[in-house]
Amino acid sequence: MLEHHVKRKHPDLFKDALRSGAKKAPKVEAGKDQTSMAQFVAACPTFEECLLNWVIQTYQLIWICEEPTFRDLCLSLNKVCPIISREKLGTLIEYNYIKVQQKMTAILAERYVAITTDSWTSIAHHNYITCTAHFVEKKTWQLHSLVLGIFKKNGTSNAVDTVA
Repeated sequence: MLEHHVKRKHPDLFKDALRSGAKKAPKVEAGKDQTSMAQFVAACPTFEECLLNWVIQTYQLIWICEEPTFRDLCLSLNKVCPIISREKLGTLIEYNYIKVQQKMTAILAERYVAITTDSWTSIAHHNYITCTAHFVEKKTWQLHSLVLGIFKKNGTSNAVDTVA
């Protein structure tokens, strides 16, 4: 609930926390009248990671995790499997996006990079443009390519659009 509130009401703070890889708040010791929630919460980081990879690699919609049949499937595999909401899945995707962005920035730092663009039209007549960074590893002379982004373009394409 707190994560949801911070994401909605304080988006700048939320993004900063994701960028810095902030850890969860330290545990508060339970008083006499307060019991710990740890016994009721099942943490499954492996499940979250696998679900995230599956959603990204198979281009699933984020709301798939709220589909009752998908939840039944997960619970049939493991009775303590956590029920992940689309908001939580969206947060995981955003967090991983920031981690990949930071990795790519570190990889490309202090290197000579060539940027190329390519545009194409799909079978469904949708126009796309991709931007790719290429660099050569100094020690091995191996060529590396990193896709910086794929963007859908409305309307027709010409050379001026691709360069801009």
